[in-house]
Amino acid sequence: MTLLAATESNYKSVFIGSYRTSAANSWRNDAISYTPFHEWDVIDLGSKSWELEVVKSQTSGRRQLLVSTIQRQNERFSYIEKVRKAYPEGVDLLALDECHIGGEGADFSKLKKGLKYGRLLEISGTAYKTIFKYPDSNVFVW
Repeated sequence: MTLLAATESNYKSVFIGSYRTSAANSWRNDAISYTPFHEWDVIDLGSKSWELEVVKSQTSGRRQLLVSTIQRQNERFSYIEKVRKAYPEGVDLLALDECHIGGEGADFSKLKKGLKYGRLLEISGTAYKTIFKYPDSNVFVW
């Protein structure tokens, strides 16, 4: 649904930061497998050639889906500065997956502070842990 909404919104760049590798793999596989996402180039920020892939995709006018675990930003050669350089105006959407596990933790906070983005989407398959972040909203629990 996130990628469908990004496609309909004419977003050119989406950064998916996942807490778990399995969830990141799911994002990657869905974007590669489903026809509605044929306009998107899926770029794994764990790949050694990701920076070249971004330039190639941007040059050809295609959309980029950047996929990574959030922990990768803490590695010796962090991608945050390089992503900021590749997207000086920021990515259109920063989507953080598995927020029920560590959405309030240091890794997610560091990523949100480190990257420019137009929109932020915090995703959780276990919303009952996340719902209490928004006590004044019109959220209904059934």
